[in-house]
Amino acid sequence: GAEYILAKDRKDWIYKCLKLNEKKDIEVEETLLGTDLVGIPYEPPFDFFKKHERPGKTWTVLSADYVTADSGTGLVHQSPGFGEDDYQTCVKNGIISKDGTDMNLPVDEAGRFTDEVPPYKGMHVKEADKDIKDDLKK
Repeated sequence: GAEYILAKDRKDWIYKCLKLNEKKDIEVEETLLGTDLVGIPYEPPFDFFKKHERPGKTWTVLSADYVTADSGTGLVHQSPGFGEDDYQTCVKNGIISKDGTDMNLPVDEAGRFTDEVPPYKGMHVKEADKDIKDDLKK
């Protein structure tokens, strides 16, 4: 079956979202601290940016002070072109340079996705939210 890494404080919310029964569907294999995950590689949710992969840098777990167990899964995907916290975390960890010249930004000046993300090409980033969430659930 599927394996998930999630914040213990968020398990009830996640089980509900995934329609899982804790007693029937879940087996907790290990309990870790968030810091235990730092440096571990992961499979990106989409393969749009595989050509930009930098082994040992991209798609590895990082630590950031702003990630909390107050919402979501307790893990946050970094998108340095879409948020200051993400940008600073990626610069700090050597994912991108401070001047951002090596940063991938698949959105045009109008806020629409470019060819780099074919399923959402031409859609405004906010308009694509629902489709992206649906695709992530698959």
